[in-house]
Amino acid sequence: MLRALRILRVLRLITLVPSMKRAGGRPARGPARLGSVMGIICIIFYVAAVLATKLFAADFPALFGDLGSSAFTLFQVMTLEGWAMEVVRPVMAVYPASWIFFLIFILASTFTLLNLFIAVIVNAIHQEGAGDRPDPTAAEIARLREEVAALRNHLGGVRKPSPYVTRRR
Repeated sequence: MLRALRILRVLRLITLVPSMKRAGGRPARGPARLGSVMGIICIIFYVAAVLATKLFAADFPALFGDLGSSAFTLFQVMTLEGWAMEVVRPVMAVYPASWIFFLIFILASTFTLLNLFIAVIVNAIHQEGAGDRPDPTAAEIARLREEVAALRNHLGGVRKPSPYVTRRR
């Protein structure tokens, strides 16, 4: 089993590729980082599929017999579609401590990585919407400053206190 954990060294790729490092550290800033998030998801899936194949293939060849079967079964677990009755409970009957593996996988894939994936998409949509509004030009800013100055002069330069703010005495 300890030999199977050597596959975790593949996770170092996340720290070596700068865009994956940024995508994993905070929500990404655009659709260009979608590939990095997909890369992180693929690496996590690959590591988990190799571990599941090494751990559970002997007793569950239909679910974890090869890397493809393990990846498909873990995809089913990640989407939370029939994962408890069809996958985890039969495995736990033979390997009582296997819940640790599945819990870590569900937390890492479903709740963390998919939320990061969704954050990239939402952020890209938000930036697209923000791009529709043009930035004010220097002339518009100067005109607005002149209007504010004219309003201050019109009021006599004195600011009236708000009736909602009480002063301490």
